[in-house]
This record gives sequence, structure tokens and C-alpha cells, in this order.
Amino acid sequence: MTLRVGAEGQGLVFLLGVPRSGTTLLATMLDRHPAITAPPEPWLMLALAELGRVSPRHPAGSTLVGSAVDQFLGSDGLILSARGAATAVYQNHLEQSGASIFVDKTPRYALILDFIVSVFPRARYIWLRRDPMDVAASYLTTWRTDLAKMLASRTDAPEIFDLTIGLDRLIEFGKRRTGFVHVVHYENLVCDPHQELAKLLPHIGLEAEASTIESMVAFNKNGRPKCIFGDPKIHATSRVHNNSVGGWKSILDGNRLQILFDAIGPRRMIELGYAGTVEALKQKGIVERDASAPMGYQQMVRHYRLAREVDIKQSSTLDSGIPVTRKTAKQRLTESAQRFSLRIRFFFDRLRTAI
Repeated sequence: MTLRVGAEGQGLVFLLGVPRSGTTLLATMLDRHPAITAPPEPWLMLALAELGRVSPRHPAGSTLVGSAVDQFLGSDGLILSARGAATAVYQNHLEQSGASIFVDKTPRYALILDFIVSVFPRARYIWLRRDPMDVAASYLTTWRTDLAKMLASRTDAPEIFDLTIGLDRLIEFGKRRTGFVHVVHYENLVCDPHQELAKLLPHIGLEAEASTIESMVAFNKNGRPKCIFGDPKIHATSRVHNNSVGGWKSILDGNRLQILFDAIGPRRMIELGYAGTVEALKQKGIVERDASAPMGYQQMVRHYRLAREVDIKQSSTLDSGIPVTRKTAKQRLTESAQRFSLRIRFFFDRLRTAI
């Protein structure tokens, strides 16, 4: 019997984890449970969190669209609108699949966790953790994305948020929502998927039947629709394996490891349950610097995030009483000043860290 997604998120599960942490693998297993539907990455809540924010080149005028929607929705309207829209979309997928639980696997939900809780306060969460060094190694081998190089060169790109702000927000969220968040370690999942699924299923209200778990683990590589999002390797495999555990040791060189260790920091890694990796890094000659190293990267990433938020706000809302779609000279000057101020603050933060 198909159940409905409740107004507060009953029947809804969010699968959390930074990109390249194995969420596609776990979602594929969950999707094979007859009561669960777990389609490839919806990204729905990220879009709804920005309701009314459109491209600065929108022909209707981005500032007019943003300001009008904000004024029309009021203080509670965004939450109510997001809840109504998301519930309708999730429910539609449930009805099409015949399932009773919808699993939304979108890694970058780490950036909007408070928004999701305000929309669906009774939703459940699964947080898949993976060794951050293996995450970075997987970025490099799967997407040819060199996180260490991006961090060292101060590249402003979404990927640098994952192992810095993303991890911090997941750690803090896990502490605040203990009863709602079930933690799974990737390494345990690939070594003993039966046991990990048996512990996970009751958390989302399902019985851990041995025959069902067996069918979830022995997934068919042709049984899941291909998507541009998620791990492309999952479509080419038909069994769970632990070949990639500890792969960072042969994939990442010493220079990359030092940069990543500086950016992530031992505290985060230990909190995540990877004290063993910290020791392995030290044995390879990677130096544990003082707290200023990860803090310097954190400040850099926060400045980039703030600059992006300023850009979005500038292009999506009107200054009071300015009913125009084109930016005035004063608006352009204010925007430039804000960006310049951010750069100055970032420069002095880096200088202070270096000293």
C-alpha cells in the first residue's frame, strides 16, 4: 500500500554525505527495497530554497522577480511554498513507484540543512561518512577534479565547499539531530553491507528481513536508470566491493596529502571517526600544523560563500524604493565596495594566518 508523504516529512528520508562518499551506492541498494524509491539526485530542495532567485539576465528583471516573490510570500511563505511543492513532487514519485518511503539523495544538501528541517521537521536522515582522503582520491580518479590543487590555488568553485563547510555542517547537524540521523560509515557498508542495512532499515521504519537485504545487496547493474548525477561507476558494477578503501595511499602524493590535511584538519577527521587515517598520514611524513592551517582555509571558503550570497542578493532583490530592473550607478558602486571589502578581509586573514 502506497503511503503519503506527511506534511512534516513523514515517509521522507534524506540521504546525506559529501560528493564521492558513496551515496550513489547506498541509494542504489535502498532503491531495491520494495517499500523505497530512491531516484538519482533530485536537487529539489536546493532549488526551492532559492525560490524567486533567477538569473540576472532574466528578461523580466531578476531584482523585480526576487523582490515581488519575497513580498508576496512574506516571512512564512517560503517554507509553506517549499513544503507544498516538494510534497507534491515526492508524492507523485511515490505513487508512480508504488513505494511508501521516498529517499532524496542529494549530496550538497549539506549547505541547506536548516532550511530542510524547517520545511520537513519530522523527516529522517541517513548520513554516509567516508574517509575524506578517499573522497579526495575519488574526486581525482572519477571526475579528474584535483581538490588539493583547487584549495592551494584559492579557486572559487563549489567543490572546495564540500570538504570544508560541507563537513562542518554535517558534523554539527549530526550532533543537533541525533534521534533523526543514522550514521553509516562507507568502509563498514562495503565490507559488510548486510549488517549495515540491517541496522539502517529500522531507523526509517522498515523491518530488516534477511531475504530483502540479500536482494538489496545483489543489485543488478542494469536495474537503475542512468543519470548525469551520481557515480557513473555504479552503473557498471553488479556487486559491492571494498577495492577503493584506503585508495588514497596510492593515488594522492605527499604534496596533495599535505594540502588536504591542512584544509580538513585532524580535528574534523577524528570527529568523523578517522583517527587511523590521521596516524597513517603522519607515518607518511604529513605534518600536523597548528589550528591556524585549517582555519585559514575555512576563512577563505567562508569569504567565497559570502561573496556568492552577496551576488545572489544583489541580483535578486531591490533596494528600498528603487523600481527599476537595471542597476543604478549607486547599486553598482555598493556591490563593488562589498566585493572589495571581502577581498581586503580575506587578504588580512591570510596575512594573520601566515604570521
